[in-house]
Amino acid sequence: MRTKNLNVTRPDHLNICQKVKSILKKYKNNNTFVVAVSGGSDSLALVSIIKNLMQENKYKFFFAIVDHNLRKNSAAEALSVKRFLSKYDINLTILKNKKKIDKNIQKNAREIRYNLLEKFCKKKKAKSLIVAHHQDDQVETFLIRLSRGSGVQGLSSMQKETKINNNIKLVRPMLDFKKKDLLFVSKKIFGTYIKDPSNLNKKYLRTKVRSLKNSLEKYGLTHDAIIKSINNLRSSRDTINIYVEKIFSKIVDKKKDYITIDLKRFLGEEKEIQFKILSMAFKNQSKTFDANSLNDLLESIQLTLSEKDVLASIKSPEGSENLNPPEVMLIATEANSTFVINGLVFSEGQKNFLTIKVYEAKRGSMIASKKINLDASDNYNEVIKFFKLFKKDILK
Repeated sequence: MRTKNLNVTRPDHLNICQKVKSILKKYKNNNTFVVAVSGGSDSLALVSIIKNLMQENKYKFFFAIVDHNLRKNSAAEALSVKRFLSKYDINLTILKNKKKIDKNIQKNAREIRYNLLEKFCKKKKAKSLIVAHHQDDQVETFLIRLSRGSGVQGLSSMQKETKINNNIKLVRPMLDFKKKDLLFVSKKIFGTYIKDPSNLNKKYLRTKVRSLKNSLEKYGLTHDAIIKSINNLRSSRDTINIYVEKIFSKIVDKKKDYITIDLKRFLGEEKEIQFKILSMAFKNQSKTFDANSLNDLLESIQLTLSEKDVLASIKSPEGSENLNPPEVMLIATEANSTFVINGLVFSEGQKNFLTIKVYEAKRGSMIASKKINLDASDNYNEVIKFFKLFKKDILK
């Protein structure tokens, strides 16, 4: 079968091509990528651009589509995209979800999608996953996070590069382009694309926000105004991060198998700075905590470790052989007594929990334990109660 040509010389297409090419240049040492495809207008525009870059032989690309198995005809849709792209000499791999998704559909579908794509990346020895998120997605993300009361980091919205885990990078080379730009490109090149009915389903928050965004335009809260705010917030975030890195280097001491934090100076910083220092500490130990658990951890530090001579350390798994399980831990030292506060976030069913365990450090024996439902309305009070009891009964 003769394949169709995707060579395009239109200025708008070439502009996007050059932008994507400039972003991918930084990955010259890891030039194997997986490209996530959905069959929608955005991903097809991305496919056309990647196909042009493939001709330079500098990069190696693999294309994958996820069948979420949410609709009866989802398998047929994925297969139709595969057959359609084969006409352009593009080999598309279908990754099929075999798990049933009946609650928190968008959240769980997203987690499953990235898990499948991450495994595919590892199979193909690709260090980066490319997705077609664009400027309109950025605006919607900003409004969603604004509704949740996010801070500077969250309101800075999506970054052009982030990590799925320690090994796979998520690359978003289309964030500077509006959906209408990508829609124009995909229509001109392919003439068609798949319309996902879930994008019109108003039971999903993103769909509601999309409708709200159109209404806000009437009152001056335009797409361009929001993007300007995002860019300003990103600049503020970067300035804060520079300061945090400077403070981190002064108050955090990296040992062979653990990290110590000067709590006197730590507690003298604003909460946002404390939050970021803890985030960096956990990141250094290859352990991630979500915003809720980090906030709880900050509160526990304020409650139990307010003495001037107290030090805290985040231990690495390698440095905690005597403790079970050997997760990242906060070590609290007061006078001659040393205790390990171990916080771990996990999911059970459809709920998220934080387990807090307190160990006597030298022997590794557990002396207190608490399991807290993070989805419950009183989870904050539960954490506070536990640490007040811990301070009263143990830190005497």
